[in-house]
Amino acid sequence: MEALILTIEAIVLVLLLALATVSEILAESTGNEIWNTITYVIIGLMVLTLFLSSVANAYTNKLLKHNDIKPKT
Repeated sequence: MEALILTIEAIVLVLLLALATVSEILAESTGNEIWNTITYVIIGLMVLTLFLSSVANAYTNKLLKHNDIKPKT
């Protein structure tokens, strides 16, 4: 289950990175400031995804330690 969550997180981050790249290219080619704003929003979503992943991982580890459950490897 943990591997599936990490895989989904990696896919989301790669897609967000691709979107940020495309919006940055559009910002440079069109000169429209809205694309810069979109790029910053996408980068913010990437940071938020990493933060939430870190919080979820810490919470899961706390639950595993509290319940004395060994994670499957």
